[in-house]
Amino acid sequence: LLLLLLLVLFSMGLGMVGATGERRMASEGEGEQGRRLLHGWRRIPTTLEGPFKPKTRRFNPSLRRGSDDLPMDHPRLAKRVPSVFPEQIALAISSPTSMWVSWVTGDAQIGSGVTPLDPSSVASEVWYGTESGQYRFCQRGTATVYSQLYPFEGLLNYTSAIIHHVRLQGLEPRKRYYYKCGDSALLALSEEHVFETSPSGVSIHPYRIAVIGDLGLTSNSTATIDHLAENNPSMILMVGDLSYANQYRTTGLWNP
Repeated sequence: LLLLLLLVLFSMGLGMVGATGERRMASEGEGEQGRRLLHGWRRIPTTLEGPFKPKTRRFNPSLRRGSDDLPMDHPRLAKRVPSVFPEQIALAISSPTSMWVSWVTGDAQIGSGVTPLDPSSVASEVWYGTESGQYRFCQRGTATVYSQLYPFEGLLNYTSAIIHHVRLQGLEPRKRYYYKCGDSALLALSEEHVFETSPSGVSIHPYRIAVIGDLGLTSNSTATIDHLAENNPSMILMVGDLSYANQYRTTGLWNP
């Protein structure tokens, strides 16, 4: 009986030690989790743990309409503003605190005799702020023109519109900004547009990223852009090969 009692007490002691160890391990785990959260660390699953359910919608095959180039009278290629006003306004993320704004003014030229435009004839300004209609800040950038001239007969020369680039700096991460671009002295500013800066820190990342490349100006690429827009990405990664900017079916619509 005494031996049985000793065995019971010994087992209870082991149980208490085990429970204490488990509590200590749990406490250490909570402490580690707390330290991770304190330092802004949050685990992101890797592709090795997949496959995961895609955060998108299946592409509709009925949208595929051929790879012919869009005609110049297509609504997406139609010129909507006078030549001195900005067109093709595009954004490019530089960092969580900076953003590039690009656009073109004037018209590209194609033919045997082309005359490059003067980049200094139109200013490169971006007026912006954190409230709609309130543009407290202004930053200025650069403008350029490029030309492709051929010394051979039968080939058409090309000179671009004026290409403007302005880098906005000192922005707040994950903040919405409203802006207009153009030349305020010529009263040639764009309509108001809006962008949101990227988040900072390893624990915060875009919810949905779209990756696209080799786009062109075809019916297929138009359908692809429509599908991309329907999925409402928070960031678009353009990997290159956007469009040819000289010779065959040059439109000058992808200059930035």
